[in-house]
Amino acid sequence: MRPNEAMYGYSQTCPKHSRGFGCIAVASKGYAPIVPAMNERLDELRRRIDHEDGLISQRLSWLVASQAFLVSGFAITLNGYSAQLAARERHLHELLLQLIPWSGIACIIAVWLTLFGAIWSLKSLRAQADKSAKPEDLIIYSRAAVRFLGLIAPVCVPAIFLAVWILVLCAS
Repeated sequence: MRPNEAMYGYSQTCPKHSRGFGCIAVASKGYAPIVPAMNERLDELRRRIDHEDGLISQRLSWLVASQAFLVSGFAITLNGYSAQLAARERHLHELLLQLIPWSGIACIIAVWLTLFGAIWSLKSLRAQADKSAKPEDLIIYSRAAVRFLGLIAPVCVPAIFLAVWILVLCAS
């Protein structure tokens, strides 16, 4: 990589892979790809869509982290033999064995609601983008099938954890 590529993100010569937009000379620093300008409203909507996507990722990460913590705590509690504990500790042990799965379910519901809120917000933002787009503007979101595939994890991962906690509660 040349110094300008590392420092400024563009090379001395116009790359062949400049997305078909061509290049322009930038002072003495080399060439930068020409990217068509997007109308301001559509660009703002694109940024908000990106932000909501990021929030979905963060929420799913929070869910997985919380569930990992709760499953670990449940496994540790389960391995503690209540018969060897004093009466008060045995009561706490049994209480934890009930509370941890319910806590996991509560976390799932809370995160699921925020995920559905984000998905609803994305739908609204895409509708606004469709209204704001001009014929010459770039498309700022993926096709419906791609969006559907991208939402499989945020919808199914909580369902999997929910099923696990329900099975644990039913088995106990």
